[in-house]
Amino acid sequence: MFASTSWPVQTCTLEDDDLSAVPSNVEVVIRRAEAKDDDLQKCELVGKAVDLDGHGQARDLIVTIRDAAGWGAALGPIWVLRSGGDSFAIVLSDGG
Repeated sequence: MFASTSWPVQTCTLEDDDLSAVPSNVEVVIRRAEAKDDDLQKCELVGKAVDLDGHGQARDLIVTIRDAAGWGAALGPIWVLRSGGDSFAIVLSDGG
């Protein structure tokens, strides 16, 4: 299988130094989706703006938790959220 894109590829890892606190409306979306996970409710969510459409405007977010809460760098939870203006929707969640 071969895949190609016409825009620059963006990378983000759980260990990036430029991850920062996420907006409160993003935190609400993730915490509601993960309501049954008590340990996750106590974790600090951090993320990075990305451009999922390749239009040059980083409005979407990749989110994880600070210090991966003991899961290890490769296992921490990751959420990809698409911006819908003032709201966000989870389009992918994995790990943890």
